Amino acid sequence: MEQLIREERTLADLFTELLDETRLLVRQEISLARVEMANKARGFARDIAMMAFAALLLFVAFQVLVATAILILDLVLPAWLSALIVGVALAAIGVVLGVIGLRNFQNRGVAPEDTIETLKEDREWIRDQTR
Repeated sequence: MEQLIREERTLADLFTELLDETRLLVRQEISLARVEMANKARGFARDIAMMAFAALLLFVAFQVLVATAILILDLVLPAWLSALIVGVALAAIGVVLGVIGLRNFQNRGVAPEDTIETLKEDREWIRDQTR
């Protein structure tokens, strides 16, 4: 009879392996969180830049509209009409950019959702490994 030689691992070996795999998993989760937060930071930077540009356009639009009101009161000539058109166009562009940037900013969120989800999956995996 041929005796089958089977490699049996001790309980200490199994726990060591589990600990090593858990450490690797934690490092990978931290790496994922860093990448995810960097992506969110880039998105926030774009949204903030868009809102800043919108604020600048609205400020310029306000100046143009003020100049338009002065022209209307001072000289009732067609020059005011062109200034009014420019002011309204700048204000509309500023409002649209501001609304888009604000909506994107509010919808983005700051929590690393992907990392949280994988941490839940990891918790289940560890629970299964220790049964």
